[in-house]
Amino acid sequence: MTNTNERKDTGSREAKTKTTPGYLEVAIISLISACIVVFAYNRYLAPKAMVVDLKGYVRTQKALLAAGELDDAGFKEKMDSFDRQVNSYVAEHPGELIILKSVVIRSPHERIVTIEK
Repeated sequence: MTNTNERKDTGSREAKTKTTPGYLEVAIISLISACIVVFAYNRYLAPKAMVVDLKGYVRTQKALLAAGELDDAGFKEKMDSFDRQVNSYVAEHPGELIILKSVVIRSPHERIVTIEK
């Protein structure tokens, strides 16, 4: 009689299938979900900033003004052009901050914005 009970136990063990994911599947799912979370955070939540070297720009324009290469009207036009470019950048990128270069300690990704004539 014990012999038939053993057969039933072994038969039920063989009928069971593996329903849980293995270690490799769990690691892959975790890696994919972590990548998605990091991408979504960087794309939608992380603050982005643009550094503007206003002091250097004004210094360059004053040097051009002192050298006689630029008159007062040209200086005013350059400053108005700079203001228009900053305002258009703010309109195009509403979530970005604009920070003066004099307050930034270190900028690993420095973007250089050229001022149009």
